[in-house]
Amino acid sequence: MTDQPDLIPIEDAAPRLGTSVDALRKRLERGKTIKGIKLGHHWYVHAADVLDATAGAGHVPTADAANVQRPPDTTPDAGAASMVALQNTLTAVQGALALLEGQLQVKDHQLAEKDQQITHLQATIDRLTAHRPSPTGAQPAPPLPAAADTTRPAPWWHRLRFW
Repeated sequence: MTDQPDLIPIEDAAPRLGTSVDALRKRLERGKTIKGIKLGHHWYVHAADVLDATAGAGHVPTADAANVQRPPDTTPDAGAASMVALQNTLTAVQGALALLEGQLQVKDHQLAEKDQQITHLQATIDRLTAHRPSPTGAQPAPPLPAAADTTRPAPWWHRLRFW
């Protein structure tokens, strides 16, 4: 944070400006009376704006170097750490992808073997049934019994016809 000015969180700046945190947040969102920046989910006010506003109103400024806080680290080093983490994640995903592709090839090979077995078994069945002698004096299979009566009585509300 070498080029960041001194910033004060709105939780500290609001009492110094004599307003609530919510009112100060709204003023910052409008950007007309006081300037600030939002980093992540937190608003920060420039320390100079707080000191100018309190000095102009007759207040004694209470900000000193110890009370001025800086926003979270947004330097390129934080970006480099994020980049390393993303590269590690990418490497892990690529390894998992290679593993899954290998498993898919094994499954494809197994399916091809099963297809060959099915073809061989079908040929064997066809060959055996072609040379099978027909039974002499065999009677035809009896016909299947007729389906039972599947008509059902009408539902009870059909009996309530008034027309």
